[in-house]
Amino acid sequence: MRAVPYLTFNSQCREAFAYYEKHLGAEILSIMGYEDTPMAQEATPANPNDVMHAAMKIGSSTILASDAFNGGYVAPAGVFVAIQIADKVEGERMFNALAEGGEVIMPFEKTFWAEGFGMACDKFGVRWMVNCDPSVEA
Repeated sequence: MRAVPYLTFNSQCREAFAYYEKHLGAEILSIMGYEDTPMAQEATPANPNDVMHAAMKIGSSTILASDAFNGGYVAPAGVFVAIQIADKVEGERMFNALAEGGEVIMPFEKTFWAEGFGMACDKFGVRWMVNCDPSVEA
C-alpha cells in the first residue's frame, strides 16, 4: 500500500501537468478528459476540456490530479507537495520554476537541516517544498 497526493485544479490540470513535465522532469502517465468517459453526458464541467483524472510521475513518486467537478474548486490549504532532491543546484532551479508566476512563501536558502530549502505556491495554486539534503536518498 502507498499514499499518493491527489491535486485538484481550477480548469488548469492540463496546463499544470505540461508545466511540471517541462520544469520538474515529470512524466505524464495519463490524462483523461470528461469528454473521454461515460460521464460525458452527465458531467457539465465549467470548462468542456476539464480533466476527470490524470497521473504523472516525478522521480519515483506518483501524483494524481483532476479539475474540480462542475466548477467546485476549493483552493488547497494546509498541504504541501514536498520534493526531496540531493542536488542543490537542480533543487534551486526547480524551486525557481515553481515560484515563477506564483508566490514565494519561504525563499530558497541554506538551512540548519538542508543545503537548500524553500517553499512556494505555484501559479496553479499548488504549494510546494523543495528540500535539498544529500544525506537523504531522493
